[in-house]
Amino acid sequence: MSNYRWTEADKTILWNAVNDQGNQWLNIQKLYFSQLSVNQVKFKFYYMKRKLENKSDRTDDIKEFIVNENEVQQKSKCDLINDLIVILANE
Repeated sequence: MSNYRWTEADKTILWNAVNDQGNQWLNIQKLYFSQLSVNQVKFKFYYMKRKLENKSDRTDDIKEFIVNENEVQQKSKCDLINDLIVILANE
């Protein structure tokens, strides 16, 4: 099945299955996603993981931008927007 539509419930099941069983992709595929290939299951998990890590990195960049090592930076709104554009453009 090439165009499987992952629901939020499917994503939760996959995330929990990997947390419980590790990278036993064949077992996870057989138990929960028999209609998909092992590679589809594995790739979906790594896609979700990468997306979560990128979101975390973006949050850390913004936090560091606003407060830099306990030193509050006083900047104009225009400067803040320009700095945020630079951060987001580097992703």
